[in-house]
Amino acid sequence: MIELHRFHNDPIADEIENRLKEMVVAHRVYHYSRQIPPSTKTPLPCMREGEKVISGREDTNRFLEELEKYMKAHHSYSSDACYIDPETGEIC
Repeated sequence: MIELHRFHNDPIADEIENRLKEMVVAHRVYHYSRQIPPSTKTPLPCMREGEKVISGREDTNRFLEELEKYMKAHHSYSSDACYIDPETGEIC
C-alpha cells in the first residue's frame, strides 16, 4: 500500500493526494505539523511503497505518471467493457 506522508496546508501534498484519489489507488495519508517526525529522514511530502521511498518533485511526478499509466491499463482490462488498445488500435 502506498503511504503519503505530508504536512497540513501544503499545496504540493494536496496535489499528490488528489492524484492518488483520482487514480482510485489504495493509499494511506499521514498528516504532520510543520515539525518533521523523528523517524522520518526524508523531506516531506514523501511517499512510501514497501521499502521504496519517493521524495522530491521530479521523482514524485515520475512515480505518479508511471502509476497512472499502470492503473489506466489495469482499469481498462479489468472491466466488462470493450476498449481500444492504445498500442495497436484494435477493438476488443
